[in-house]
Amino acid sequence: MTATEHLDQGPRPQRPEIQRAIIRVVITGLRNFKEPVPQRMIDFVEGRADDPGPLPDPEKYRNRRRSWWQRMLGR
Repeated sequence: MTATEHLDQGPRPQRPEIQRAIIRVVITGLRNFKEPVPQRMIDFVEGRADDPGPLPDPEKYRNRRRSWWQRMLGR
């Protein structure tokens, strides 16, 4: 088992509002890294879809740093 394999396995939270909150955090992170956000995730958060689709690989963003102006502003 890899370090992130557990993230894609197992049941997702049962309550839809918890799932939507988790996907909102994922969408915010993708937007902070200026990555494209899949429409399927946006539809899930807005209640138009039942499944958010695959989650992004967290290893891709592990060592990314904020830009100098974000660090200066404390973000």
